[in-house]
Amino acid sequence: MAIGLRHNAISAGAANQLGRTQYDLKATLSRVSAGTRINSAADDAAGSAVSTNLSTVARGTLMANRNARDAQSMIQTSEAALTEVISLVDRARELAVQSASETLEDDERGYIGEEMDQIIAEVKRIYLTSEFNDQSVAGGETYEVQVGTDESTDNRISLKMGDVKTAHTGLSPVDLTGSALSRIGIIRIDIVLDQLNTDRSRMGALHNRLDRAISNNQSKNESLMSAASRISDADMAFETSRMTANQVKMQAGVAVLSQAKQLSSSVLQLI
Repeated sequence: MAIGLRHNAISAGAANQLGRTQYDLKATLSRVSAGTRINSAADDAAGSAVSTNLSTVARGTLMANRNARDAQSMIQTSEAALTEVISLVDRARELAVQSASETLEDDERGYIGEEMDQIIAEVKRIYLTSEFNDQSVAGGETYEVQVGTDESTDNRISLKMGDVKTAHTGLSPVDLTGSALSRIGIIRIDIVLDQLNTDRSRMGALHNRLDRAISNNQSKNESLMSAASRISDADMAFETSRMTANQVKMQAGVAVLSQAKQLSSSVLQLI
């Protein structure tokens, strides 16, 4: 092999190989320290895009579950108002049954009427003051809750609040000043009770539906995060073994480059 002074091909080759080893070692150290296989788009352009999209949707499912739980809290607030009003209407029906009997005197019916007026006033106060996050929840309002990650209507659930306002409207005409009027009042109160019980049943069904939506989102989040992990997470066993190999190659490359640089100086021994 010819030995020249101006060019040292062996040294250049060793330097090039050492540069490649250094690049591989840098990439491996980055993966090991971060725990991810993709630390820039250059590592895997397609995989980076897919992993990012999966992670974005997965985070969306967590926020959708927060929305669903807030909706359940809203339902519970509305249902609490319904429960209290049903208790008041139950008492109103007792008074109506009592007043329907002709054994009562007018004074006694007057006392019953006073209590009935207070019941109606309290029902009105409940529907006017029942709120969740400054939103009324006792007037039959409807709210759209985002429980999915897309903008389509399939990802929203409509919540219809308990209608205490209508219950108040149904109770207002009840007149217990006479036995005949009281019997009509019983019919009116039964209609109100039926509406309130229907509302409460609907709210329970909505609460259960939201439970299912939350469960579905949790399963979806788990699947999405698992898929994103398979794409972006580093195989630590593989990367650490590769890091060790590159460290050995790096040390060997430095030693070889040092020896290669000494070849040119050996020409002096021929002079």
